[in-house]
Order: sequence, then structure tokens, then C-alpha cells
Amino acid sequence: MYLLVIYIPDSKATLGDTCGNCNGTNEICHNWNGTCVCEEGFYDNNGNASGGTCNPKFDLGSTCTAVTGEQVCKDPNATCSNSKCACGSNYYDDNGAESNGTCQPKLDLGSTCTDVTGVQVCKDANAACSNGKCACGSNYYDDNGDAPNGTCQSKFDLGSNCSNVTGVHVCKDANAACSNGTCVCDSNYYDDNGAAYNGTCQK
Repeated sequence: MYLLVIYIPDSKATLGDTCGNCNGTNEICHNWNGTCVCEEGFYDNNGNASGGTCNPKFDLGSTCTAVTGEQVCKDPNATCSNSKCACGSNYYDDNGAESNGTCQPKLDLGSTCTDVTGVQVCKDANAACSNGKCACGSNYYDDNGDAPNGTCQSKFDLGSNCSNVTGVHVCKDANAACSNGTCVCDSNYYDDNGAAYNGTCQK
């Protein structure tokens, strides 16, 4: 009686190849498509091509190298831009210039906020976190008043056509108000430029 023994070598697949057993460090066999992919927290330095290696993803603020088709930054809301992991346009780094921050969604006008030095935390580019709230800058007004989803609009010059917004000062001059569709000086002030634009309200 003879016994036939067949040896099947334990072949390991490389990154990007069809797999049963992946040969690289930090690789796993992806269930739904049967290819070797990087474990969570790592990226394929060869992108969509086979034969790459799994490298650790970069922290927010770290120097990085972009790889086509790969998320190389640890934070899912960050991208490798100008060789640095930075939050996307609708997000901000909650740790500012320090390391180990996370990308948080920028905040709507009127939302409660925490100021982060050197970081734009409000969605509207003309707003800032002031006294714990996203508010328009001094030369802008919230076109929706106290209601949500407003935007910061430029305040109106003296003599300009304007639109009233309840509870909001829409004229640039602190001593002017929007009256009958025009920014005019308050009753105790006069426009030092007369009927021309760009005057100021004087007592």
C-alpha cells in the first residue's frame, strides 16, 4: 500500500493582490473583495497598485506625503495638503498649532464656541468666536438676526440703501440706523459729508 502526500506551499499574497494569506506587516485580507489591504491606522504607500507596504497614518499637523486614492492622515476629516495633514475646509483643528488635535465641524453663526488661537472655528469666513459665540466681525452683520443659518454681510455705508434686520445694527457708522431703506444718522447726529457717500455721523 502506498501513501501519496501532496505538499501545497503556504504562498502569501502581497498588498493589493487577491488573498487568502497576506504576507506584509499590518495587512489584512479584506472580506468583501478578497484583496490584501492595510489595517486601520495604516495606508498603502503604493496607492491602488500592488506590491506596496502599510505605513502608519500621519497625525494632524504632521508632515505627510500624499498618495493618490489613499487617506494618509489619521483623522478622516483631514487631507495631506501642501505636505501637511490639515483639516478640510468645513472643519477646524481643535488643538490649534499643538499636536494631537482632531478635526471638528466648523460652527454656524450664533452657535456656542470655544476660541482656538489662530484657528477659524466658525463656518462663515467673516465671523469669529467672540464671548463664546460665533458672531460676525465688526464690519459685518448677521442677515438672519437671532435666527439660525444666517450669513455675515457687509454693513452699509452712510447714505447707502439698506435692509432692516430686527435687533441687528446694519450700518457701518455706530450712530446711524437703517431708516426707510437708507442708512442715516440718528436724530442727535448729522452726516458730515452731506448727501454724498462715505460720511460719518457727527454731533
